[in-house]
Amino acid sequence: MPRTVKSFKALLQDSESGSSSLLQMAAAWALSEVKKKGGADKVRAGLTELATRHSSMALLGSFSRHLQATAPTRDSIEKWIDSYKKHEDEACRLFAEYLSRYRSILVHSNSAILARSLLSVPESLQIYCTESRPLLEGKSLAETFARSKHKVILLTDIAAFRIVPVVDLLAFGCDAITTRGVVNKIGTAALAQAGKISGKDSCFVGTSEKVVPEWKDSFLERHGLSKELYTGKQPLEVQNYYFDLTPPEFVRYVFLETGRFSLSGK
Repeated sequence: MPRTVKSFKALLQDSESGSSSLLQMAAAWALSEVKKKGGADKVRAGLTELATRHSSMALLGSFSRHLQATAPTRDSIEKWIDSYKKHEDEACRLFAEYLSRYRSILVHSNSAILARSLLSVPESLQIYCTESRPLLEGKSLAETFARSKHKVILLTDIAAFRIVPVVDLLAFGCDAITTRGVVNKIGTAALAQAGKISGKDSCFVGTSEKVVPEWKDSFLERHGLSKELYTGKQPLEVQNYYFDLTPPEFVRYVFLETGRFSLSGK
């Protein structure tokens, strides 16, 4: 758990943290509140609001649903988080085994579970990281890999399409796994489609907590701040989408703690 507990307002406004990091901060906030008078109701209401605000991040939705069905206590919160961590450990192990078959991999955005999987591969890989505009999460991921045994190459997002035909595999984390496909950082779907055209597989890693029971249009409606793209004075309309949907036909495998499966059923 994070040592410093973020305020609830900061959690609502967070546009940089990945789903795993945001979950840990939300759990730390819940633990700090649940011991207070009326804390259980506040935690339930707060997590519902967080899950709605960050609707693309299925982890928060799963955590919220758990505490709607179970009394929010320190024990129930910690047990759920411990269970999730075990699922993440196993998904990383399985995906790392699969990734070890390859030598060059293209990744997009910054995913904690994807990073752990790649760092667990014993052999040295050549990893191409997109910068992942506008917040440059991919730059942070590239810096993580630069401190490892892997060789890392940082690319602009658009330059990644030049690399797709020459890499062995495209690998992604995910924010939500749905019946319509995988929700992830904007740009994922276009890269996976380019991979399909080039005969390169795209694989995703997550846990069962990221599998959502039903589709919601709000998964794709989250926008970033206009100032992330433009700080000038002209009256420009800025469209800063955060997430997109990769359809099943562009997904080779999704890896969970239970194993790998295909969204298309093939």
